[in-house]
Amino acid sequence: MIVTTVDEALTAAAGGAGRVELVADRDCGGLTPDVSTVKAVLEAVAIPVHVMARPQARTFTYRGADREALLRDLSRIAALKPATIVTGALDDRRCIDVPLLRDILDAAGGLPITFHRAFDQLADVEAGFDVLAEFGQIARVLTSGGAADAWGGRAVLAGLVAKRSGPIVVPAAGIHEGNVRDLLAATQAREIHVGNGARIGGRIDRERVASLKRAMSAL
Repeated sequence: MIVTTVDEALTAAAGGAGRVELVADRDCGGLTPDVSTVKAVLEAVAIPVHVMARPQARTFTYRGADREALLRDLSRIAALKPATIVTGALDDRRCIDVPLLRDILDAAGGLPITFHRAFDQLADVEAGFDVLAEFGQIARVLTSGGAADAWGGRAVLAGLVAKRSGPIVVPAAGIHEGNVRDLLAATQAREIHVGNGARIGGRIDRERVASLKRAMSAL
């Protein structure tokens, strides 16, 4: 469940969310939140808090100052000990940037990593998944299967889930109470990543969170 503030995190938790992903600037896909917000959310909720590390929204290819900013963000977040850090990086060929990924894992100080939706910009998502599977520290990957939304990418998602090794596949994009059961049945995924599907008028709605939770529990 994507959140940007303490209040949103509390609402998500009250609705039954299993975890929250804390970001800044949700409208651009999420950027690194400030340290004070991370601390406040960690203190406010008992459920796992996953924190975004993404210094800019222009690209997922990081060079020079962008690379330094990403690794600095990672180190600052890791020092606060969230459950997981959400991040990712690609190279100019739209492949996983493995050298930078190794630096990311070092900067994370052993914390689990969720590879974010940069994954959906890969030239070959299956090959990219196999690369991520080589790194045990990468616990999850957020993905729509390379499609505009998770339902459109359900066949690819099902194939990734069927690998049964490597990161947990977490469908993302376009998920709401009306399609979550069918999506999980089609993909055999057991976790979801929700943004707008839990909101009304841009604000997290406790009942929508609860409805998603009930839909998943009914499977």
